[in-house]
Amino acid sequence: MVDENLIQFIIENYPKKAYEISEVIDMLIYEVDEIIDMINSSISEKSKERKYNEARLHIERAKEIELVKHELINMNDKIKQDINDSTNTSIVQDETKDDAASKSETRVGETLKINDDPTGLRPFQLKIRDKIMRVFDWRDLYVKTCEYFAAIDPAVFSKYIGDPKMNGKRKPYFSYKIDRNMVYPRKLKATDIYIETGIGTRKYLDLIREMLIDYGIAFSEFEIYVHR
Repeated sequence: MVDENLIQFIIENYPKKAYEISEVIDMLIYEVDEIIDMINSSISEKSKERKYNEARLHIERAKEIELVKHELINMNDKIKQDINDSTNTSIVQDETKDDAASKSETRVGETLKINDDPTGLRPFQLKIRDKIMRVFDWRDLYVKTCEYFAAIDPAVFSKYIGDPKMNGKRKPYFSYKIDRNMVYPRKLKATDIYIETGIGTRKYLDLIREMLIDYGIAFSEFEIYVHR
């Protein structure tokens, strides 16, 4: 879809913009998924109304859009991997410097609360109550937050499987198996639960907000440290 050399050039010379592009692609994948869901609903309705020609057209368009979605996924996976590879050295250097500092101190940046707008911001550290975690991006933050909640009370977390408010209309965000509709499934450490990570930053924060409520943790006890 995009020349790999061009992607590499952007990552090496403009890493912040490469990260922002990746975040936008994540959101685009989520919206494309929603469109596919709408098309599938239309196919069902048109079949019931015996509008078979229109139904067939929608089926073909859904297949085409599905191909576009997978191209976006593959491209974004490559971007994220290249960003990760290019920043590993600097992360190791930062962590070496941090060893001499207090665990409660953070790098210079801004603090984001759960209801704040995340647009244009990149997280590097997360604090839930007294627990501090280094994070690479919004997806990493979401995964580590889920692992934190799953560890402190697995019974509460397991209830998210099948809960309409915590899952999509067409695909699950929490499951005991990899559902075929999941875009970026990720197995949580020390659990049998898979989470969908291809849902975009705002959805991550929406779901985390629900978790904070369910676990009785004040919004003020959840802090995200970000760079612009």
